[in-house]
Amino acid sequence: MNGNKGFTLIELMMVVTIIVLISAIALPNMLSSREAANFQVCNRNRQTIEQAEGQYVLDHDEHSTGILAELIEKGYIDASIRCPSGGVYYWVTYLSNDCRYRTRIGCSVHGEDKATNDNIVQAGDG
Repeated sequence: MNGNKGFTLIELMMVVTIIVLISAIALPNMLSSREAANFQVCNRNRQTIEQAEGQYVLDHDEHSTGILAELIEKGYIDASIRCPSGGVYYWVTYLSNDCRYRTRIGCSVHGEDKATNDNIVQAGDG
């Protein structure tokens, strides 16, 4: 060697290749964990809205109009409650077996099911 210090082109290319491979493996995992976290936050928000709707029914002896702004305006929930994936919350009111009206809150991105996203997949397949 004639005293030149530094890395060769092959060594630099190997390091860049290794970094690209590690990124290619890590990026999909990171994105799927972000979506799973967004799904969990959306579930919690829907539960909060359902509880607020239940409290509204107890206080007013009727269901709200199904507009989130009404529950926010009357102080039942905080104005910052939003789906982290940009979905829009909607009400689904149905008559249960005990002849009472029940309300579930759905999300345009995550659906109505609190456990899985199966209802979105089924809606898209049918």
